Amino acid sequence: MKRNAYISLSKLQVKVIDNLSINPSSHESQSFGPLDDRNDFLTSEGQNTIALAMEFTNEKLLSKPQSQTGMRRSVSVSIFDESSEKIIARHCLNVCFSQGRLTRRYTMDIPVERNHTDYIHRLRIIIRDEGSKEIIGKRTINLWNVNDFGQNPASIYQATSGFLSLTDTDHIVPYLSVDAKEFETHTVRFSIEPLFDKLYGQMPELEIKLHYPDGSTESSVCRPQQDRYDFNRSESQWHAETRFILQPQRMGVTYAELRCMGIPISGFLFSTIGPEYFGEWEFEMLDYCTDYSPADGLKRFQELTNELTNWSSNDGSDDTMDKVDFDSRLNEFIASSLGYHPEEDDEDVNADNDEDYDEDIDGDETVTDENQPSDNEKSPEEEIPLDRLVGLEKVKAKLDIYEKIVQFNSLRRKAGLMELTTPLHAMFLGSPGTGKSTVAKHIGKILAKAGILSKGHVIIKERSTLLGQNYHAESEKTIEAIKAAQGGILLIDEAYQLYQPNDPRDPGKFVIETLLTALSDESNRDWMLILAGYPEPMRRMFEMNPGFKSRIPESNIYHFEDFTEGQLMEIAENYFTDHGFRLSEKAATAMSAHLTEICGRRSKDFGNGRYIKNLIETEIIPHMAVRISSAEVFTIEALTVVEESDIPMPRPDKALRPSIGFRA
Repeated sequence: MKRNAYISLSKLQVKVIDNLSINPSSHESQSFGPLDDRNDFLTSEGQNTIALAMEFTNEKLLSKPQSQTGMRRSVSVSIFDESSEKIIARHCLNVCFSQGRLTRRYTMDIPVERNHTDYIHRLRIIIRDEGSKEIIGKRTINLWNVNDFGQNPASIYQATSGFLSLTDTDHIVPYLSVDAKEFETHTVRFSIEPLFDKLYGQMPELEIKLHYPDGSTESSVCRPQQDRYDFNRSESQWHAETRFILQPQRMGVTYAELRCMGIPISGFLFSTIGPEYFGEWEFEMLDYCTDYSPADGLKRFQELTNELTNWSSNDGSDDTMDKVDFDSRLNEFIASSLGYHPEEDDEDVNADNDEDYDEDIDGDETVTDENQPSDNEKSPEEEIPLDRLVGLEKVKAKLDIYEKIVQFNSLRRKAGLMELTTPLHAMFLGSPGTGKSTVAKHIGKILAKAGILSKGHVIIKERSTLLGQNYHAESEKTIEAIKAAQGGILLIDEAYQLYQPNDPRDPGKFVIETLLTALSDESNRDWMLILAGYPEPMRRMFEMNPGFKSRIPESNIYHFEDFTEGQLMEIAENYFTDHGFRLSEKAATAMSAHLTEICGRRSKDFGNGRYIKNLIETEIIPHMAVRISSAEVFTIEALTVVEESDIPMPRPDKALRPSIGFRA
């Protein structure tokens, strides 16, 4: 007679690890991080252990709530090798439920022997209640051999586009941004291209992970689906997608990340609170980020959509306007607060210190060239001398000496005298938003004027923009960046991220090696390298890489100090003035109080001038727009004067400067 199975398996998580990751004393997976719900794993010969996390439910308590006694069941875990058609491992454990307990979670590490020559190895995990002999859980996992697919999952798939769509519609309509309703169902879709020749009867699964604006995440695993077969190109079109229900607290800018074998390979941003944009992010706008945060995700999304927006201002001259006129002006006003200024030349964002405090932390390529303005225009550097920028006193003093040395050598060269070699390459040490990119542009101008550099433009890169889709492709990407910087400056932001001493396989080492090779080429002096980042990690990288140390003298190391409360206030006042606003007397007092509170508890990650810019654009101006929208009569003064109520007090849990690393 068959006995009742009073136990069930509610969840089974798996991870493939190497034997070194196991805690030998407890044989439980405690030292390598959380398990997940994937079924496909990229493995090598050293990974011979299957780690399991199992959650059991006391079915007896569910069926007989009045029974509060404890229960103990013997459970076996078997691993069946489909290639050899035999059980290669079997372990038992006792699952104990104390009185009234409904669930229990257990972890287990099971060493296995398998054939590493197979391109794909299937293992079936079977969990059985030994009392009833019933199977209470099973799972099939696929072990993909790195010898066939390489270490980097980006060599398996390539995302070609990504978009958001409404799910409950007859046709798929791609969006970059929507004005959604709460609890609507949406679909995130990536169009993908397989990069391997053989499908082996099964394609590796993909994972789509959503990072919501409230900091929460949601993941789903899926197999690629075939759209159609293109007979003209003799190839298939594929996609991966996931659906999600929009919760009220999760509305806003969201990051969708595409992962394969647990490693991110692509991603894009979308908004569920508008503005509404049709279309999809193409290949050039896709890539994954590191250390994602909602705050910088919002900033990055604004920059991306800024490139797509055709916004133009309405220069009405009347002092008053009716409600219809105001709605039009208000739309422009809000668009301005989000940074939509395509009518401005890209160079103009450097005017009045804006570029100082909004460096390209997301890794976008920024090119400036002093020859770009026409004869009737002036570049920002010509309009705003360096000595008029807020703060940077030590940098200005050091740069003044550097400029005089460059000019001195230039005069000697013109006089036919021997000139001393001017050391070009430099290191900028400082927190974000302290003006590093602006100073780089001034140095480019100085060197171009002296004839040392032929152009003087600046290319800004970071780790994520120098890493390739495939392992070992970093050298090619770095060479491309150096070529783009020929005649000017290559500035690598957060350069210390390239140096990972605890990970010998980290691809950043190939970037460093390529840079050092280029620096050693004395025949090519028509470019300058600037390494920028936080002081301590930059110093560590500098000391551990003699190549950098020998080519960047102490005289070319610049220290960018954080701004004081007074300097931050000056930056804010300049910003308001330059954008057609002014602070009321009470608003100025409130702004000062805000900065006093922030400066009193700011961390090393504080964004300095960038914090001021984000505060104004994402909080003060939008609040002002909402406030004046309820008025009956609107004056120009009402649209330009910032009041005390528009200035927020700092939130205790507000992150002052998260980090991000997008490529586009």
